[in-house]
Amino acid sequence: MATMFSEESRLLLGNWEAYQDVLRAEKKLRVELQKAVMSVDLRLRKADFWKPAWHCQPNGFAQVYMWHDNWVLGTQKLVWIGVEGASLEGVFSDGAPASAYVWVSSDQALPLIGSLRKVFAEKGTEGFGEVESGKGGYIVRQVLPQCLPEDADSFESAFLEPVIAFLSHYAQYEPEITNAVREHLKKGKSA
Repeated sequence: MATMFSEESRLLLGNWEAYQDVLRAEKKLRVELQKAVMSVDLRLRKADFWKPAWHCQPNGFAQVYMWHDNWVLGTQKLVWIGVEGASLEGVFSDGAPASAYVWVSSDQALPLIGSLRKVFAEKGTEGFGEVESGKGGYIVRQVLPQCLPEDADSFESAFLEPVIAFLSHYAQYEPEITNAVREHLKKGKSA
């Protein structure tokens, strides 16, 4: 019995070399996007708010987050400010878009989550995301703009600048976040 290939499969086989070129180009684009997302770290280190107590770390190639020394308990970072989903699909296609966030890392920290949500509900987000209300540890989230492939030349202004603006905006709330973390830790010790 002869194997029957669909018209689409035959088209691909007829253009195999071009298909291989596209695969190589996709790999290169993923690496270049990863480098661009990782450049957030260097950009933040040049920001006015940056002091030695701040830290920034890539987590995989599609996430970068930062924290302050005052938000750490032992080895656990209690609060992160970051961006996730900054993948090829989240930035340049119609996949789930990347998002920026303020997040509490511990499910045990429900009082801290509530305190921080209250802080940002009262102070407002000034257009940098929405205060979350669900069960998870997200305090604030903002869907980031996607950059259409034909607009790749504006990637810096369309994607990276909003990421830096979000992270810098919430870094300004370090004193309020620190106070909430300290209150949470104080209550935990007295419980």
